[in-house]
Amino acid sequence: MSQRHTVTVPARIQKRGFSRAPEWVNFVPMARILCTLFLWITASVCSAADEANIGLNSLIGKTEALSLLTENSPWYICQEEYLSEAAQNAVIINLFDQLDHSAIPENHRDQYITVKLPQITDLRAVLLKLDLKCPASGLCDWWDKIATLGLKDPVSNTEIEIARYVTPYRVPMCTVTDITKLSPLLHGEVELHSFIDTYVGLGHENGEGWYLSGELWYFQEHGLEESNVVEVINLLPLTKIPVSELGQESAADNTLKYNFDLDADIKKVEAHLIATGHGFGFTNNCAEFCELTHTIEVNNTEYTVNQWRSDCEENPISPQRGTWEYARNGWCPGAISVGNIVDISDAIRPGKNNLAIKIRSLNYEDYLNLEEGEGELIEQLSLKLYLYE
Repeated sequence: MSQRHTVTVPARIQKRGFSRAPEWVNFVPMARILCTLFLWITASVCSAADEANIGLNSLIGKTEALSLLTENSPWYICQEEYLSEAAQNAVIINLFDQLDHSAIPENHRDQYITVKLPQITDLRAVLLKLDLKCPASGLCDWWDKIATLGLKDPVSNTEIEIARYVTPYRVPMCTVTDITKLSPLLHGEVELHSFIDTYVGLGHENGEGWYLSGELWYFQEHGLEESNVVEVINLLPLTKIPVSELGQESAADNTLKYNFDLDADIKKVEAHLIATGHGFGFTNNCAEFCELTHTIEVNNTEYTVNQWRSDCEENPISPQRGTWEYARNGWCPGAISVGNIVDISDAIRPGKNNLAIKIRSLNYEDYLNLEEGEGELIEQLSLKLYLYE
């Protein structure tokens, strides 16, 4: 009998002043010497205390700024006042600058980058900053397009999805997200892959594409919880999954099954699922505008995730053109899709484990499509496991 768990989505310091020595000291040389010595010692001690206090408050301020950035859910937009504060205590690595993502005259939808990342001890946090801008002409792509940043896993030789987002309608966007759980992979020479599903370019009537810049921010602040993920398993790289073929139920098409092995010293495992629906006009206006559930079944224990976004109209990247305010399955135009992280520790065991992903209707029944629609009736899925000792 399967168990089911449901996951729901969604400090002034004043410098101390000192008066000069009183006039009578001038008539008593020894007293003047003693008083001067006393004042020097006192001023030194107070100055040191002030500096220590300022340093402590500065650290608190930076930690608070970092928290405000990473807890800016669900939009994770770049907030310059917090970025400038947090940057004072970060090691910032430029990944790429103004990457051209366009399809005309040449295809630059995919960009591949090799970068050397630092090996940092006592690592507390890693942030990813993505800054998407319009080309020099100011003509952004008109349409909302799926985009992703991946990293080649040296162990499995597959691509691990670091971030997924959907471009806004004709305006720029900037996001900062916490990717600390991926820190076992964020050192040494790495290969990155940036993709934006644009079809426009120079001279196109619907815009000329995008320019993308990216940075990693490394933190060692002791006010933050230590990162202790020991391994990342890329169980499902970003993949198009058909929700249903015409006249067929979803069970026939989209139950994905995997096996993975765990050492006995692994005490905690989290599953990170990112799912976005695409295509519309099919039954229930799926898969972009319909609400679907995703079941992660681990050794006969079920965890159910609903990634429906009913808050698109609240997006601070606004106003946009188009239908940016409409609720969608797992995404909003001009927003990053962070997905859901589910603790599956109760279901794991040493040795071989089984995991299945199922896409179902809102009431957990199989989805049956009976209508022709626009585009492909698909979901874009990725799933990785975070292992802790």
